[in-house]
Amino acid sequence: MKSPVERRSVVGTLGESRREHTTDLCGGGEERRGEKPRRRQRGERMPRPEVQAPPEIFYNDSEARKYTTSSRIIEIQSRITERALELLALPNDGVPKLLLDIGCGSGLSGETLTEQGHHWIGYDISKSMLDVALEREAEGDLLLADMGQGLGLRPGVIDGAISISAVQWLCNADKSCHNPRLRLKAFFGSLYRCLARGARAVLQFYADNVKQSEMIVTAAMRAGFAGGVVVDWPHSSKAKKSYLVLTCGPPSLNSSLPKGKGQDGAMCSDDDESDDGSGDEDGAQTVGIYERNRPKKRQKTKKNCKGKAWLLNKKEQLRRRGREVPADTKYTGRKRKSYF
Repeated sequence: MKSPVERRSVVGTLGESRREHTTDLCGGGEERRGEKPRRRQRGERMPRPEVQAPPEIFYNDSEARKYTTSSRIIEIQSRITERALELLALPNDGVPKLLLDIGCGSGLSGETLTEQGHHWIGYDISKSMLDVALEREAEGDLLLADMGQGLGLRPGVIDGAISISAVQWLCNADKSCHNPRLRLKAFFGSLYRCLARGARAVLQFYADNVKQSEMIVTAAMRAGFAGGVVVDWPHSSKAKKSYLVLTCGPPSLNSSLPKGKGQDGAMCSDDDESDDGSGDEDGAQTVGIYERNRPKKRQKTKKNCKGKAWLLNKKEQLRRRGREVPADTKYTGRKRKSYF
């Protein structure tokens, strides 16, 4: 039998090892008292904003100002917006268009739209981001709204729509009442209605995995859009960008998609795609084209086909077994009304 001192030493050793094991399993959760917090190692990627907090909470006052004052973010937003306008393929007739900027944030992408001479309406769920946009005197009309609840615009009034790094937020259920598939359905359905026939929508997004990308594309196709995904720089882990290019209406010659960009701003060719030799399936196809396909309405089928004949047959079987069964009347097997 062990002495009290030996038992205490064993318990202390087991307790310390358990705490160390729990800290390792949690991936560096709460540090033990007296220890310095673990610093992020060089090369370790920051967690995605979508998994940290809902957008209206993540982009608070401090994060909104830090986002807007970063020269690197400003350059990236401008470059992506210019590429989205290129894919939007607006007619070069000198007439300003009314565009929709979904997830406009602090108006960085809207500045590029203004420089191109277009009018725009900006949607965002973060009040802090929109406050910064008002301070910067953004020239577009700003709306505080959740795109997962629909856009609420009049049918056929928008000449085109862009979205920079916003659609992937709909794939997360931030509240108990959120259903990602229903929110995507509401968003793409309202977007399809407010666009003019033949207008395009270019949505740049960062999908966390293949299932998220498929869910976004499927929701768009079910809403009635035609189009596909254009991938720029497919062989680069950092510069790779995915654009969902949608056309409002059935497929036509005008809805054909361009190829994604390769290296040095040139279009990807077959030789460039095979240069890598790594056999990466994601980089092998830079453009995915999907046809407009509305799902057929499901026909209502009766689950329990138990009518009057089935009930009379059942009662006859019970009589043969000697059971007491109520007599048959004109009300036997009659369907009850939904009200009394």
